Amino acid sequence: MHAAFRKITALLVLLTLTVGGAAAAESVRRHPGDDAEIRHKLRTIVLPRIDFEEATIHQAVRFLRQRSRELDPEKRGINLVLHLRDENRDPARNRITLELNNVPLGQAIMLLCFVSDLHFHIEPHAVIITDRRSLERE
Repeated sequence: MHAAFRKITALLVLLTLTVGGAAAAESVRRHPGDDAEIRHKLRTIVLPRIDFEEATIHQAVRFLRQRSRELDPEKRGINLVLHLRDENRDPARNRITLELNNVPLGQAIMLLCFVSDLHFHIEPHAVIITDRRSLERE
């Protein structure tokens, strides 16, 4: 039941983002500088399929990083940096179940953060995924 609720919630968030709420979902502070290239890749790299079942956040981020390279026409992908407090580094915590089809990389990251209770922000050369306390310390 819990996994089904997360899938439904993820679909609702995706629908909201598709309709135009992308800026609100990015719990971020915008970094001044040239982040146009990375934002372009977040919009244009489309993942044909994501199927996480009880994956750890580390496995999910590794998958997204690898697929971004494979699907990027330049084969460079994007840098995804996972910055968590010690208590959130435990692989047994925050298991992720998420199924998505034909989703842009940026929306996949938004949904991953949503179902994991994490946040992200975009820097000129990387997307940083972090928990709220780490974000507040910066």
